[in-house]
Amino acid sequence: MSTFPKHVRLVRENGLFPLEKAVEKITAIPARAAHLADTGMLLEGYRADVCVFDWNAVGETNDFTRPYAKNKGIGWVIVNGAIAVENGDYNGARPGKLLKRR
Repeated sequence: MSTFPKHVRLVRENGLFPLEKAVEKITAIPARAAHLADTGMLLEGYRADVCVFDWNAVGETNDFTRPYAKNKGIGWVIVNGAIAVENGDYNGARPGKLLKRR
């Protein structure tokens, strides 16, 4: 799934807006729209969800024939404070939480 890596790549390649705005569009804005009060930003008391990526390298490598190809430029992903991707490779961790409609 490459929606966000593709978004970041397109922003970078086309100079659409600053990195901070690109990140806000894929984190804080969707979290607010989904009424997730404790996610989407790096703030004390919020879920520790972090994606560390290389701005100059991030992008998608998959397509319709290879939908699960690994994205490029994503080094680390931390979900609920637990490392799920290390040096670009998924480590099998499943620290996510099912979100239910209230």
